[in-house]
Amino acid sequence: MLLLLLLLLLLLLLLLLLLLLLLLLLLLLLLLRTTITTTTSTTTNHYYSLLLLLLTTYYYYYD
Repeated sequence: MLLLLLLLLLLLLLLLLLLLLLLLLLLLLLLLRTTITTTTSTTTNHYYSLLLLLLTTYYYYYD
């Protein structure tokens, strides 16, 4: 009986550990996703600023 209880407890602990690991993985994925989206947004902003600069120089020289 005691052995069974210990086994059950061990199983429960393992399950808890697995759940914790899964949660950590999800958190990591979320973090990665946010960093990826921010980097892409910054690159697009960079391109937009470059385009704006080109347009302003174009209008400055051909006005």
